[in-house]
Amino acid sequence: MATRIFLRPDWCKNIFLFGNLGAGKTTFLRALGKKIGINGIKSPTFLGIANYKIPGKKIFLAHADFFQKKVSAKFLPEILENLEKNFFAAEWSENFPKKFLPNNRIEIRISIPKKITEKNKFERTVEIIFFDSSKGDEKKIQEIIKKWQPPKHVFSHCVGVASVANFLAEKLEKAGIPLDRDLIIFGGILHDLVRICNFPELDFARFPEKITEKKKQKWQKIHQKFNKMHHSVAAAKILKAEKLFSLSEVVARHRNNSIFGDEMVAEEKCVFLADKYVLHDKIVDLKTRLQDSKKRHLGWESKKFLQFSKKIKQFEKDFWKMAQIKSGEISEKNPKISKNLENYWKKFWVKD
Repeated sequence: MATRIFLRPDWCKNIFLFGNLGAGKTTFLRALGKKIGINGIKSPTFLGIANYKIPGKKIFLAHADFFQKKVSAKFLPEILENLEKNFFAAEWSENFPKKFLPNNRIEIRISIPKKITEKNKFERTVEIIFFDSSKGDEKKIQEIIKKWQPPKHVFSHCVGVASVANFLAEKLEKAGIPLDRDLIIFGGILHDLVRICNFPELDFARFPEKITEKKKQKWQKIHQKFNKMHHSVAAAKILKAEKLFSLSEVVARHRNNSIFGDEMVAEEKCVFLADKYVLHDKIVDLKTRLQDSKKRHLGWESKKFLQFSKKIKQFEKDFWKMAQIKSGEISEKNPKISKNLENYWKKFWVKD
């Protein structure tokens, strides 16, 4: 959670905590604060808002507490300013006026057992909900697919990536890592939205579908417009124009070179790694995918390919350990993955 907020503050930097007295709201924020270099976070119940300098950042962590129930008109402007400018974390969010809740926020609801015993007194149930207006929704994703009309065989690959990515996300969640499942699914579905722009040539006779003249013209225009940029960059540009900023970053980082760049957050890791398990529309292991990449991308320098192979193998090893993935789980035989393959076709594919 801390890594996500720290690395991608533009996605969402406002946290609203809900929970009864003693649920552990301040304890949660202390732990989060330590992850981003802040020590000594205290409950600001009688202080209004406490500001903490974040090492390496120009902004602060603004810690508010609404235990006093009524948010005064005098206090409200300061809150709204912090919501806009700083990392913002609030306790007792039940008492914050709903009409002022930002569209982009993370709600964390902590509950304690109804009957406290010596055995369960430290047990907590934590529900994390991501509100992110820049990821879109199912209807918006369908509209984008209808507008850009990816070839059916390309979309089949995207469905495979989304299905595997969602499985990887489920494993991370079970391991206690919070993430936005919708953002991951949408990223998988749209990661190759304009993959056609990097096709060496548009040989429509090889496309495994009936193609109308209208589609040919559409794909030729896409090819001409974006053929000088990587398809991940082109798709990210399209999504940014739609104001889907977090989704655009997940899509942009699915390309191989991202492994040499800045640290990825959980949602980006899921889509990035899932793409390395889907060859065309078949789910394969990493070794098979790497062999195909080396064969198809002859422009790769052997040295760079070896560097990538080494990095991606370590990336996979670290991810599997973190998500507690077992050998053989990433397969079309896995009912969780196969079920998603069917569901995502029905949910997102827009017929002519």
